[in-house]
Amino acid sequence: MAAREHFEDPHFEEVVPTEFSMGLIISKVDFREPWIIGLVAFHCTMLFLSVTTRSRNNVQMILFSIMLALVYFSATVNEWAALNWNKFSKYQYFDSNGFFISTVFSVPLLLNCLFMIGQWLYQARDLMVDLRKVQLKKRRRDQHPINYREQYDGKASKDA
Repeated sequence: MAAREHFEDPHFEEVVPTEFSMGLIISKVDFREPWIIGLVAFHCTMLFLSVTTRSRNNVQMILFSIMLALVYFSATVNEWAALNWNKFSKYQYFDSNGFFISTVFSVPLLLNCLFMIGQWLYQARDLMVDLRKVQLKKRRRDQHPINYREQYDGKASKDA
């Protein structure tokens, strides 16, 4: 089947590409198909990995790169899926504009990447706050070395 063909669901009304909406596409998907169940499981796994590896920056960078690479190659995957949809699906979901694959594949991955960026910004903010606290502590210690020792060490210096 050609990549330009739209859904072949008998209950699906023909939709002009300018009328596509995310809600319409999602409402027409048969979520009982094994490959769609696998896709949902894949997205859940990626989100789980994003959350559980938030303190391991190297793992997160690799995961982030993989997700962006998958989004980059989604057009190629869409072309292949449009030509071979009958091997793994009941219906032709893959249109030439790539709206379906963007909706169910790319958007969740990009949202996951956005979540990871948010985590990194939060960690960077925490590091900046900690750094500022250390700087202020050091400045206070340099300005008042005797008072600082008495206050924070709990020892009064009788010789000073």
